[in-house]
Amino acid sequence: MPSVSQAKNIMRRTLSEIVDPGPTPSEKNELWEHFQPCCAFCGVSIARESRAGHVAHLNSNGENGTGNRVLACARCNGDEKRERPWQEFLAEKSADDGVLAERRTRIEE
Repeated sequence: MPSVSQAKNIMRRTLSEIVDPGPTPSEKNELWEHFQPCCAFCGVSIARESRAGHVAHLNSNGENGTGNRVLACARCNGDEKRERPWQEFLAEKSADDGVLAERRTRIEE
């Protein structure tokens, strides 16, 4: 049985998907191709079964469509980034300015 916090999260996601549906299957394929199945933040390879994360978290008025989606590993999407601004988090995860610029460009595209 889910905890109260988990149940609230499930309800919030369900309602947000009704109001603002997520990407279609073809849009999901485009995301996977665009991010060359790697985490947008840390660059680790991601299995196709993994889910995409939001650039701006839904709690901070981020949308559910592809314009606000990136591929994100479980660590970055769930444990580390949370509601933090993506630019700040990306800077922390990038080894140098070149990597930061490349990842930022890919996310912004």
